[in-house]
Amino acid sequence: MVCLDARWVVLMIAVDTSALIAIILGEAEADACIKVLELETEVLVSAGTVAEALIVAARRNVGEEMRNLIDGLGFEIVTIGERRVLGHGGGYPGHITRTYFDPKDRLAVCVFTNAIDGPALGMATAAIKLVDLARRSEPDPAAAGAGAVDLDTFCGRFASLWSVYDIAVLGGRLYQLSPGLVDPTLAPTRLDVVNSDTLRIADTVGYGSRGETMTFDRDSDGSIRSVRGGSGSIAYPVDQFRAAIAGRDRVTLGAPIRPG
Repeated sequence: MVCLDARWVVLMIAVDTSALIAIILGEAEADACIKVLELETEVLVSAGTVAEALIVAARRNVGEEMRNLIDGLGFEIVTIGERRVLGHGGGYPGHITRTYFDPKDRLAVCVFTNAIDGPALGMATAAIKLVDLARRSEPDPAAAGAGAVDLDTFCGRFASLWSVYDIAVLGGRLYQLSPGLVDPTLAPTRLDVVNSDTLRIADTVGYGSRGETMTFDRDSDGSIRSVRGGSGSIAYPVDQFRAAIAGRDRVTLGAPIRPG
């Protein structure tokens, strides 16, 4: 890979399975491959290549040697939930990155942030946990068969003076998640469909409003105007809420915020 501007050129070496196998088995190209890797400070290995290399190496009875070689290329090996992943972080002034990949499931997550203190590590970890939450979820029966309800019509980001939350589909099931948490899977609220305008809070944290309903008020085109949720709280689509408070310097009991 070559990146160009008026001042600098960066070369990055992409390593394929044949090069890794050549090194492990001491084939004719091994010395040339080793020399290139020793000289390079930036080496790219795709998740697919790692998975393929481990499979081929195992078949040739050099699986442990291949794992040691991959580890030596600078990958971190961590466990997220029940998933073992490899990864690496990086950055330069003004940017922080983090990559994780699971060669077994061929899953890869790469996060780029444009801040020197960007939460790339937390975001990459959260992304993998969200994938696993989706995989564990059982689809909502209301979203299948005759009279199925479209789960996407409930989704969005909603705000009130009390909080901001997301409603998202994960594994065919609706969840209410807090975007303010580093790990949104720590306290997911599972939502069951009652009808096309109503959800029920089915599973939540101890202080949550378990069993209560969330009622969606919609425009004629089906878009969401507001959501009346647990404890009677009302939230609005986040863009509308922001617009409603843009010209306010205070909020009082006699002048509540009501977008639109």
